[in-house]
Amino acid sequence: VIIILGMLASILVPRLVANKNDAEIAKVKMQISAIRRGIEYYKAAQMGKGYYDELYCFTKCSPQGNSAQENEGRSKFDMDFLKTRNKGVYPMMLDQSRKKKGSDYRLLFKMVLATPIKGAENNNEKGWSRINNSGGDPYDGRYFLRVANKSIIFDYCSPTLHKYNDSMCSKGGKFIPSLNGKFFCIGQPSSATRADRIADCALLGEEYIDSQTLDTIEDPSYWSDPAETI
Repeated sequence: VIIILGMLASILVPRLVANKNDAEIAKVKMQISAIRRGIEYYKAAQMGKGYYDELYCFTKCSPQGNSAQENEGRSKFDMDFLKTRNKGVYPMMLDQSRKKKGSDYRLLFKMVLATPIKGAENNNEKGWSRINNSGGDPYDGRYFLRVANKSIIFDYCSPTLHKYNDSMCSKGGKFIPSLNGKFFCIGQPSSATRADRIADCALLGEEYIDSQTLDTIEDPSYWSDPAETI
């Protein structure tokens, strides 16, 4: 009897784990689709107005105390700074909170989802997170998705995020316009090869985006001329 039970366990346990992973991945795929739809709805709202408004994405949140409540390293994210850094139809960022560990810091994608996704509280918890694998904060616009024993990175691009950190949405420090408004997979940080990163993204039915293969543009002197809107 013990032998039979052991044999059954060896068959059923891996199957249960696989089924659980499949369910998690299916849920994540729906979330990714919802985020991208939200970005497109945002774009449509901008275009429907007939003009762009760099502060449109802040109509759902209060800028009061935005700069004062941040630590010194994030003080650039005040409203005056943002006004000069993002022109166009896409949101400058996908999250509302700029205050680390604030009450809504873990409410992710609040700018494009009617019901935000609750982010993980630490780097061991499954799901979406603004916490990197070392337990710290990643670049703004970068998200860690922990699913099926992997930690897969997704990036969101806008001129604001590139201006704040030229490692984002760039090649050689230059902005990649084809990534503007895009939410895309770049694989696990620990995956050493391009093939590994392709496999990471394929697990979620996603295409791996290699920014080093894309064209760049020279930064305009400022992002406020309508001719420079992207």
